[in-house]
Amino acid sequence: MTREPLVSIVTINYNNTQITLELLLSISECTYKKVQVIVVDNGSIENPTERINSEFPGVEVIRSNKNLGFSAGNNLGLRQAKGELIFFVNNDTLFAENLIEELIKPFYEIKNLGIVSPKVIYYDSPNLIQYAGSTEISSLTGRNKVIGQGQIDDDEIYKSGLTYFAHGAAMIIRKNLLKKIGGFPDVYFLYYEELDYSIRLRRAGYKIYYNNKAVIYHRVSYSVGEESPLKIYYMTRNRILFMRRNFPVLKYFVFVLFFTFFSLPKNTFKYFSRFQLNSLTAFYKAIIWNVVTPGRTKLY
Repeated sequence: MTREPLVSIVTINYNNTQITLELLLSISECTYKKVQVIVVDNGSIENPTERINSEFPGVEVIRSNKNLGFSAGNNLGLRQAKGELIFFVNNDTLFAENLIEELIKPFYEIKNLGIVSPKVIYYDSPNLIQYAGSTEISSLTGRNKVIGQGQIDDDEIYKSGLTYFAHGAAMIIRKNLLKKIGGFPDVYFLYYEELDYSIRLRRAGYKIYYNNKAVIYHRVSYSVGEESPLKIYYMTRNRILFMRRNFPVLKYFVFVLFFTFFSLPKNTFKYFSRFQLNSLTAFYKAIIWNVVTPGRTKLY
C-alpha cells in the first residue's frame, strides 16, 4: 500500500438525497483528495443521479431498482470501488476535515490490521461520544457494549486501540481483505452486519482498530427513527440471527433460554403497556422469521 492510497468512499442513499448531498459537501472539504466517491441509491422514489451529478460531478452514482438493504447495497458499491482502501460510511454523517488521513495511518503501524473505525460523535451533541470502540458480544444476551456511548468526549479516557467490533456507520477496510473473506452478508439487510463481518475478520486473524484522532459526526437513526417498528424488527431478527451464525450449539441454546425467559416477556410488556402495537408486532415477526427460516446459517 502506498503512503497516499486511493480511498473509495461508499455510501448508500435511500430517499434522503439532501442528507447525502450534505455528506458529499463535507467530503469535498476534506484535506485528503485522493478519493473515489460512490453513492449507491437503494431504489429511492426519486432518482437522485441528476441532482448529485449536477452538484458533485466527480461522484459516481449506482442506481438500484429496489432497496437492497445495507449489506447488499454496500456490496454493490464495492464492485465499482477501485481504491486500496474502502471506506463504508452512512450517508447521515459528516466528515471532519482530516478524517481520511487519520484513518489511513494505523494501517502502516499495526500488523494484520483489517479495519479502522473513527471516533463517532453525535451530530446534535458534538461534545458527546457515540462510539469509542466496542466490547465483545455476550454469549448470554447477544449484545455488546459500545464504549463511550453518551459520554463526554475525552481522548485521555477513550484512547485509540484495538477493539472487538467496527462501527457500521464508518469503517475503512483493506480491499484485498474484502477479496479474501468476501463482502457483507446479505441475509442481515439492516443492522448487525458489521458485527458479523467483524467477527469473521477476527477469526481470519485480522485486527480491528478504534482511532480517536479520526472524527466523524453522526445523525443517529435519521432514516428509520430511534424506535421505529422497522428498527425493532431488524434489530431483534438479526440479534437472534447473529447468534445462530456465530456461536456453537450449546452457547446458542443458553442464549435462547435467556431470550425466551427474559427478553421476550420484558419487551412484550414494554410494547403492550405503551400501546405500541406496531412495535409489538414487529418484535414477534422478527422471532417468527428465525423460527421458520431453516438451518442456523452457521459460520462458526
